Amino acid sequence: MVSKTETGHAKNVSNFEDLISFCTGYGTDYNPKQNRIKLTSLNTLHTNALDAAGETNKIVADARTIGRKIKGVRK
Repeated sequence: MVSKTETGHAKNVSNFEDLISFCTGYGTDYNPKQNRIKLTSLNTLHTNALDAAGETNKIVADARTIGRKIKGVRK
């Protein structure tokens, strides 16, 4: 049976984006003392996570290509 739920890095990035949106909705009331959970830090972390997703997809594609070569199978 095929799973119909999205999992993995893409889902985590999407949920993180929802969290940032939720915090932004608070406006000036959202003012944490810790720098690592301020909106600027969260947005930077989100950008880094988006950039990392592209590399992950390339690594997965390369691994599949190598696997096909080892098995001697074409697409």
